[in-house]
Amino acid sequence: MKNEFDLSWFDLSKYDAVKDFDADEWQSHLKLRQVLKRLQFKSHDLPSYVVEILREIQRQPVSIRSYDLIEWLAVTDATYMDFIRANKNNPNSKDLYNLLGFLLTNEDTGKMGKSYELSVHQGRMIDSDGFYSRLEQVISSSESILSVDLGFSDEQITNDFNRWLKEKRMQMGNTPRPKMFTSNDFDKWNSYKILPYLDLTIIASFSDKKLPWQLIGNLLFPDEIEIALNEKVRRTVKPLADSLLEEENLTVLRG
Repeated sequence: MKNEFDLSWFDLSKYDAVKDFDADEWQSHLKLRQVLKRLQFKSHDLPSYVVEILREIQRQPVSIRSYDLIEWLAVTDATYMDFIRANKNNPNSKDLYNLLGFLLTNEDTGKMGKSYELSVHQGRMIDSDGFYSRLEQVISSSESILSVDLGFSDEQITNDFNRWLKEKRMQMGNTPRPKMFTSNDFDKWNSYKILPYLDLTIIASFSDKKLPWQLIGNLLFPDEIEIALNEKVRRTVKPLADSLLEEENLTVLRG
């Protein structure tokens, strides 16, 4: 068929290394898939960096993990450098920058007071762990500072804002997962083919396709021919994969 989705790239053997993943590797790979799922681009409007990443997943799905994910979102918590970039031509910004620098100053050393001069004129950051870090709730616990990239479409910005708002609401009202994940969890995720499932569905989505449950099941579990694979994928694999992309679980893995 002319519009049939090309699956020639899919090979379960490319995921053999997943069986040895530790928490850091799981977190890194799941975070990548989480960000990809949040992007709302259609097949005819994919940015070059998304095309590159999807091709790399098709070639070597367990080797790709080094992309700067934050830069792909239209709406995020603001960083100090977001203020610098957004207002670099505004002569009235200097006092604001220095105020933010003061708020982020180490009380023992006071070395961040001249934040505007150091950031703009000298073109460097003072403290990569603190000064450049996300401002989050540094001004107010209930009034967040946002960075919005107007280079994205209105639809993408709206989708990312809804995602950001949902996560912030959860952070304010939900308690963290009480237990860490263990090797038993990792073995379960591997046995249920979580990464291959995510890659199949994500790449199909960016091609404006939706794969039937039975086809996904046949691809993920080719040796299981006597069970209802469509139900296994729909009732077990998908809910588990979706839950692992929730920020709460990714935070536990990162910790």
